[in-house]
Amino acid sequence: MTETASLLLVAHGSTRYPDAAQGLYRIAETLKPRFAHVDVAFWRQEPVLSADHLREGPVFVVPYFAGLGKHTEQLIPERLGLPGKANVTYCPPVGCHPSLPGLIHRRALAATDTPAATTLLLIGHGSREGGANRTPEAIAATLRELGGFAEVVTLYLEQTPFAADWRKLVHYPKVVAQPLLLSAGMHASDDLPPLFAGSDAVLLQGIGTEEEIAAMILDQIGAKWP
Repeated sequence: MTETASLLLVAHGSTRYPDAAQGLYRIAETLKPRFAHVDVAFWRQEPVLSADHLREGPVFVVPYFAGLGKHTEQLIPERLGLPGKANVTYCPPVGCHPSLPGLIHRRALAATDTPAATTLLLIGHGSREGGANRTPEAIAATLRELGGFAEVVTLYLEQTPFAADWRKLVHYPKVVAQPLLLSAGMHASDDLPPLFAGSDAVLLQGIGTEEEIAAMILDQIGAKWP
C-alpha cells in the first residue's frame, strides 16, 4: 500500500527559472494523501538531489522527466546509490506513460479543424551528446498509428534535427506543435515562442494538466522499467 511508503519526485530544475517548479510542488501536494511522505528534489536547483532524500521504509522514486535519457538512466540512479538499496523502487519517467500519446493526439486534434492537412510537430529536449530521442520517436510512432494527421515530425532543442529549422522540415500548410516538456521553464517560456512567432503554427502548452500528471505518476509506480 502506498500509504505506508514514501514518494520522491526528481526533476531537472533550473537555477534561472526556479518558479517553473511550482507545478511540480502542486502535484506533490495532490499526492500527499496517498503516501506517508512526498518529497521533491532537483538536479539543478534547491533542494539538490542526494541519497539523503531516501527515507526509511519503502520509497518510490519517479523521475519527473519527459522521457528516457542520461539523467533518468544513469545520473539519477548513481546519485541515489542505486541499485543497492532494497527499500527503493526506481520507476519509469513520467514521459514514458503509455497514455501520453493518446493525450497528445486528442489535444492536437482539438487544435486544428483540418488535421488531414496538418503536420503534428513534436519537440523534444534532446541532448548535445545525442541518444535522447528514444521516447519522442516512440511517441511519434504511436501517433502515426493513431492517424488523423498528414504527418508527424519530431524535432529537438539540443540535437538534430533542430526545432529552429521546423519550417524546412514540415510539408503541409498547417502545423500544431507539441513540446514534450513537463515544466514551463526556460525552453517553454523563452526558447520556443520566438521560433513560431509570425507563423500560423499553433504552439501548444506542455504535456498534461497537473491532475493528469499526478495520475500518471501513480501509474508509473506500478509500471515496469522500459
